[in-house]
Amino acid sequence: MANVPVIRDDPHIQNINEKENDADRLEILSSIINDRFEILKRLGSGSFGEVFLAKDTSTNLLCAIKIERSDAKHPQLRIEQQIFSRMKNCKGYPSMIALIEEKGFIVLAMDLLGPSLEDLLNFCQRKFSKKTVLMLMDQAFVQIQHMHERYLIHRDLKPDNFLMGTGEKANILHVIDFGLCKQYRDPITYVHISLVHGKSLTGTARYASLYTHQGYEQSRRDDLESLIYILIYLSKGELPWMGIKASDKRKKYELIAMKKLNITSKELFRNLPKQYKTIYDYIRSLTFNEKPDYAYIRCQIRSIFLKYNYKYDYIYDWYRVARRMKTVLDEQE
Repeated sequence: MANVPVIRDDPHIQNINEKENDADRLEILSSIINDRFEILKRLGSGSFGEVFLAKDTSTNLLCAIKIERSDAKHPQLRIEQQIFSRMKNCKGYPSMIALIEEKGFIVLAMDLLGPSLEDLLNFCQRKFSKKTVLMLMDQAFVQIQHMHERYLIHRDLKPDNFLMGTGEKANILHVIDFGLCKQYRDPITYVHISLVHGKSLTGTARYASLYTHQGYEQSRRDDLESLIYILIYLSKGELPWMGIKASDKRKKYELIAMKKLNITSKELFRNLPKQYKTIYDYIRSLTFNEKPDYAYIRCQIRSIFLKYNYKYDYIYDWYRVARRMKTVLDEQE
């Protein structure tokens, strides 16, 4: 579809910028996007724009749609469109249903997924069992390996960007939010991007790699370091640099980086399996353009499965919590 310029005097756009009630807002947005999608409710928002639950009237299936202005200062949905295309039919990645540009807005419709790992961690009282963490992180390393094999890096890995599926895929971990993805290698010439210093922080400071904090261009190793911080977070419900206060964002980022740099491995991985530290040390040893040994990382994870005789049955903590809650409610009736 051809680009449609933003019409500054369009009453729809003026209304969207106002604080109208939800019912009016949904009606306005429904008229903007297309007759194909019926917006049901707002799911969330961020710097990228907004996310809504919608129904695809051509299939009567539920989906998620992301909306951003065509003149957004840092547009992401066009980038996401390219990533969806590159990751098409890859397990652990949602599919794009449609991309529409109309009345000064870009709308991306995609598969509807389930709750995020952040949501589920809260549901489980801020801590996952060792078995649940292992099953989740084993999948996370596989999904990111798939992205890297397509010459892409994510650059913003965090629990909010990992969602469980729905229906038959409810036990599968999915990766989302590709607006900050970048190609690290040319798929034709195989030339790797150059190591550059002086870059601003891209991603989420809490899970960013040390190299990212230090201003270096990101590569595959940085995605994997973010996964290690996610692993620790899911295991403990917190990270040592959470709760740091500062006068401004830049100072806070500096303090987080300092904490990451100065903390000892013993403290970082206290009360966690020794294999986690082994994985961390390996990832930190990688050079900028070095291909990670994903099999080695997963072997370390699988060794913990064997040690504790865990069964990879996709029965996560939240299933047990939900069953306990149901039992309590049934007993109260």
